[in-house]
Amino acid sequence: MKTEEWGEITPYLQWDYYKNPEMIADKGLGGDNEAGLSDDGSFVKQTLGVVIRPDRQLAIKFDASSHVQEMDGEMENYAEIRSSFSYIWSL
Repeated sequence: MKTEEWGEITPYLQWDYYKNPEMIADKGLGGDNEAGLSDDGSFVKQTLGVVIRPDRQLAIKFDASSHVQEMDGEMENYAEIRSSFSYIWSL
């Protein structure tokens, strides 16, 4: 979506499913702290976000995710909120 005042605005939606029953939690040993903590090595993550580009060289990204996994026989859900800023320059 383009507007003259704000540059470019791009909303996005993402859904991830991952399963690896042999995954361990310790990242230092090659594991993953999401799938490695769940009972069966799986998790589902939904993400909703937006990228705002006020100028061709600038990008600001905001998103929120919800992680769902089974831990110790119970369904666990936790959220994350992230933001990032990118600047591209040319020589």
